[in-house]
Amino acid sequence: EMMMRNIGDDDEVKKEGEEKREEHMMKEEEEFNDNNTSLLHEQHQMGSGRHASVRDHMKLLRRISHTIKFESSSSLSGGGGADIGGNNTVTYATESQRILCLAEAVDVYAASIPSAEGRRYFVTKIAAPAFGVTADAAQRYVETRKPVVTIVSDVVEIGRARMRLAPSYPPRNNNQAGQNNQFAETSYALRYMESAAVCIAQNEPTLLVGETGCGKTTLIQRLASLYGKELIVQNLSLQTDSSDLLGGYKPLELRQLARKVYVEFVDLFTCTFSRAQNAEFLRFVDSALEKGLWKRLSQCFRRASKMGLNKVKELQSKKKTPTSNPHVSHKAWTAFNEIAHRFEKQRSACESGLAFTFTEGALVDAIRTGKWVLLDEINLASSETLQRLCGLLDNAHGSVTLTERGDSEALQRHPDFRLFAAMNPATDAGKKDIPPSMRSRFTEIYVDELVDPVELRSVAARYLSGAIETSSGNLEQNHTIMTAVDVYLNCRQLSEQSLVDGGGQKPRYTMRTMCRALSAGRNLVLEQRFSPTRAILEGFELSFEGPLDMTSRAALQKMLFKSLGKSLSKKDLDHPARRPGGKSDSFVLCKPFWIKAGPLPQVDWA
Repeated sequence: EMMMRNIGDDDEVKKEGEEKREEHMMKEEEEFNDNNTSLLHEQHQMGSGRHASVRDHMKLLRRISHTIKFESSSSLSGGGGADIGGNNTVTYATESQRILCLAEAVDVYAASIPSAEGRRYFVTKIAAPAFGVTADAAQRYVETRKPVVTIVSDVVEIGRARMRLAPSYPPRNNNQAGQNNQFAETSYALRYMESAAVCIAQNEPTLLVGETGCGKTTLIQRLASLYGKELIVQNLSLQTDSSDLLGGYKPLELRQLARKVYVEFVDLFTCTFSRAQNAEFLRFVDSALEKGLWKRLSQCFRRASKMGLNKVKELQSKKKTPTSNPHVSHKAWTAFNEIAHRFEKQRSACESGLAFTFTEGALVDAIRTGKWVLLDEINLASSETLQRLCGLLDNAHGSVTLTERGDSEALQRHPDFRLFAAMNPATDAGKKDIPPSMRSRFTEIYVDELVDPVELRSVAARYLSGAIETSSGNLEQNHTIMTAVDVYLNCRQLSEQSLVDGGGQKPRYTMRTMCRALSAGRNLVLEQRFSPTRAILEGFELSFEGPLDMTSRAALQKMLFKSLGKSLSKKDLDHPARRPGGKSDSFVLCKPFWIKAGPLPQVDWA
């Protein structure tokens, strides 16, 4: 009820000015917490390691304000809507709008809860009554709905998430969205994609938490493909330092540095002066670079910067601009003048001894150019390393300052830059949680493991597409696909009951393990010309038996043969398929497989 009053008052609060709006929201936050803190505290104690905060409440209000438009009128009533306004104004919310509000609340407050029962409790007992939605409707929307992906021109829609791409992106459609043939857009995957896409549209840093192999990285890679963005994945560890992310000082390679300054010099000089009239000077500079005459080259750079500044001043006094490029300005030549003098200092330092230069990290480049960054295993990094990232998490315009380089101003953040993080739950040895002060700045989403047989068949069908033929046209109902999924689920069950790896621990089988087995099976069908049944059996043996001790391996092998290899004899398994590529010598037989030959002469060491 308090949440609905927040929404109803939003339009009125906007008219009162930003300061009054914030004051109003803070007051409503106190009332909301007074009514719901006990329930929220109970939910966030179910293993998520996260508590509801004022930051979450402000995030929810901002999402609703940006994505949902409520109709205001003094005459609206009835029709199944809700009167959530006050005084003389009625703000009318339809049932679909109230469900959208509920979905945002679930993503902000409950998506981080590892337990499916805990999330369901929040949806049915807290969020549904607060927004006037029936528990069944709320549960259907959150747990069983399949969002739709639509790409039209410069707009990408994933369920309720809608984002317009920058004008620099070429218009696209669904067929040009970098389709990954091995990514199955199941209901399970699309719901997580929708939640993450809302974070992208709202420019919120996103933290994905889940067990190894559940698809966290693949999910972000798929979104980056849909949005046409370059994704940089940084794997963090205990040895990761802030310099690995932001950059640091490294030994100076003068030729590499000189070439970088030379490129800037040529671009700027030829835009300001005539290339033909200054051909001799340009050849002189080029000769100094090629011969490594760094002192002479430095003198040329400084002389050119002085000439450029004088030229621009002369043109400005005549109220003209360089005809070849109107964007060349006094500011550009001033910047190059600083670069030229810095190069002279670095050259002198190299002559007197070992010199260093600051090399920017991949994260700094992404902040400037608008790339996406995924920090994998973020909870393995030290607290000191993570603390340097807090500036990026404060708001949509937050950035970092390279104090290591002596900068006093923060980097200019590109509006398309997005930051993601992924981590495993702090349940295994060596794993820990990230500090609460940092965790609260992320929008956290817990990614469950996919164990639904129907949706697993969709994944298996994607990986075996082209390797298995079916008469019905529906590959998901193929007997081989269904058997492969059943075997995977049986392997998971055996790993919990009796299987032991070489270290005496329970082996962990995930969807990643199944996908590797199916990918190997597909390659064996297409490249080695195995039958689908034999190829999948070989793939499962390769992926599932490897880490086990001898006793467990024998037990698993028996189950695999009973399920996948009952129609195969030992002779069938030992017999190689036909040579790939016909009678050419490009493949060598290493029974029962054909191995592609390399460029060196073949030697039989036996």
